[in-house]
Amino acid sequence: PVNAGSAHVLGMELELNWQPLDGLLLNLGYTQLDTEYDQFVQDTRSASNIARAGNCAVVPAAPLNPPSPTPQFACTIDLSGKRLEGAPTSSLLAGLSYVAPLEGELSVLYGLQSTYQSKRYQSEFNDLAFDAFWLLNFNLGLLSDSWEVIAYMDNATDDDTIKSGFTAPDFDSFSFISNPPPSTFVTTNMGFYSLPDPRTVGIRASFRF
Repeated sequence: PVNAGSAHVLGMELELNWQPLDGLLLNLGYTQLDTEYDQFVQDTRSASNIARAGNCAVVPAAPLNPPSPTPQFACTIDLSGKRLEGAPTSSLLAGLSYVAPLEGELSVLYGLQSTYQSKRYQSEFNDLAFDAFWLLNFNLGLLSDSWEVIAYMDNATDDDTIKSGFTAPDFDSFSFISNPPPSTFVTTNMGFYSLPDPRTVGIRASFRF
């Protein structure tokens, strides 16, 4: 990895918790971010990095050991102005829970949680983005002083937006180029992505002794 010369992160965070009625709790959290690399230049001889950056200023390459009989060159690529990777512009977390008393020591729980994230970039090159997504979860439970049983539904809308992944060289596409000199090799990148969990329904139970 190469360190950036400088970057800035400007943000605003809002958190709200409200209990308008006994047993009813509402919460809201919102974050707004403005992230950017102010100065991020690096020298590279990687054809993949040059292509992903989309710019190149040819410069003499660092000396090789042993020295090469032919001049060696590299590219200075400039990623200044790119957004920081993994940082959504906006994110939201909202929730509702309501506990209503029943007979005796019993009470019933109703719950809802919603999460939103805007588009995020996978790397500093900003060439691969993960789409914005919403997640919605529900739960319904029966509570007592000594035990609780809660039914839940996670990812209620069965959202299948890919939320994480990375890229790496695809060595099956390795190509060696020796004419014209100097010799070099080229390989494409491939992506590895993690599929989110589908809609999941289940029951959780716990006991206190």
